[in-house]
Amino acid sequence: MGRSVDTERRLSSQSTAASSNDVIDDENFWHNWSSRAKERRLSQHQFGDINAETTVMLRNLPECFTRARLLYLLGKEGFAGRFNFLYVPLCFREKNSLCYAFINFVDLTSLELFRDRFHGFRQWGIPGTEHVGEVCSCERHQGVSSIIQYYRNNSVMHPSVPDECKPILLSGTQRIPFPSPLKKIKMPKKLKESDAHLDQKLMQKEGAPAVVTFVL
Repeated sequence: MGRSVDTERRLSSQSTAASSNDVIDDENFWHNWSSRAKERRLSQHQFGDINAETTVMLRNLPECFTRARLLYLLGKEGFAGRFNFLYVPLCFREKNSLCYAFINFVDLTSLELFRDRFHGFRQWGIPGTEHVGEVCSCERHQGVSSIIQYYRNNSVMHPSVPDECKPILLSGTQRIPFPSPLKKIKMPKKLKESDAHLDQKLMQKEGAPAVVTFVL
């Protein structure tokens, strides 16, 4: 009988300790959950819903369309403040557009309005152009959080790359700084090739041989 009472006391003590640990674990869980939820709300407040498929690719841009020109057109068409990321890849040498752009919208409503307006778009403001806009989903990245994690470490953010060739983030209509890279960024290979091509042209212009061959 005495052993039965001792057993009950031990079980009661273990149960109390377990309950205490459960309370502590619950407090830690809710604290961590609350912190993560707060971070998500702050991100969503600044950048929109990071989990929605709000990133699109605009194809068939005229070759002369730079980031600045597309920004102007988007504002003119009523989309100022409706997107928070824009990237118009350019050829480093000629600074011509590669004829597509990536855009992330602050919400799905803005994206659908953009799709309705720019899928089949022809009013580029350039006489003679036959380019027809095509809006399609971006397969590589969706949402500004994914975009930032990719481009902050991308070679396009290297200091040697001209600013007009880089992607930008916006808050409303104001450009904001891109988060700092998490690792050392390498110079783009295409930019190296472009510099080598320029050096070669300068050497030819000055009358110096582009390639010197030594015969022993």
